[in-house]
Amino acid sequence: MRLVSIENKHLFGVDIFKFFLPFLDPACLSQPLTKVELEELLHFITLLRRVFDAQVERNRPFSNRTVNQEKLESVSKALKFLEDSLRAVLKDHQGDTIDTLKMLLDRRSKVPGWEEWTYDLQQKLKSLEIKKAG
Repeated sequence: MRLVSIENKHLFGVDIFKFFLPFLDPACLSQPLTKVELEELLHFITLLRRVFDAQVERNRPFSNRTVNQEKLESVSKALKFLEDSLRAVLKDHQGDTIDTLKMLLDRRSKVPGWEEWTYDLQQKLKSLEIKKAG
């Protein structure tokens, strides 16, 4: 008997995807992709690749595999390509302005579960504003 897939609603305790899907957050259609958001996506894909790679290795020693090992390895390579490509896109990003970060803070600060993230970005903004003033 096989278990059915379980839908994960939260990534590490926060619902990150609501900020990237237009049907959940229409505001994302009217604002360009920020460097912070790209960093979040890169972090997610990197963790996904690492978890997937561990599962590829987990599956390797078994002769009675339920999944084709070569196909798993192909998916692993595709995830690595995606990670490297996203890293290149991030490298080319011009960076976020203080106003862009404030807009992002405003969008997320009202959402439950984002208190720690909000606090971290507020501290980063304070630091940037002090540097800009001084």
